[in-house]
Amino acid sequence: MKKIILIFILLLTLNSFSQEKKCSDFKVGEFKYSNPEYSEWIINRTDSTQIETSTKTGIKIFSSVDWKSDCEYILTSYKVLNSDAKNIVGSSLNVEIIKTLADSY
Repeated sequence: MKKIILIFILLLTLNSFSQEKKCSDFKVGEFKYSNPEYSEWIINRTDSTQIETSTKTGIKIFSSVDWKSDCEYILTSYKVLNSDAKNIVGSSLNVEIIKTLADSY
């Protein structure tokens, strides 16, 4: 009986470490780009806003987040701080999460 309980606990533990996340798990939180070219950027996202901050330059890009489904959203930039690149204000980006992993999408 002890062996069965031990095996059950072991399987539960292993399963929890290897689980892929769902799209909805990425709606809120702090994120980083996996691409080394953008490694300086930190993304802080709530359900309705996103702030991207460059740790090198201090540039901040503020965007609204309009979720179309758990795996699709539209980012619309509305403010940029510490940069002359004001031309991105009002621009939109359609994002579709096509695959999720344990710690990325």
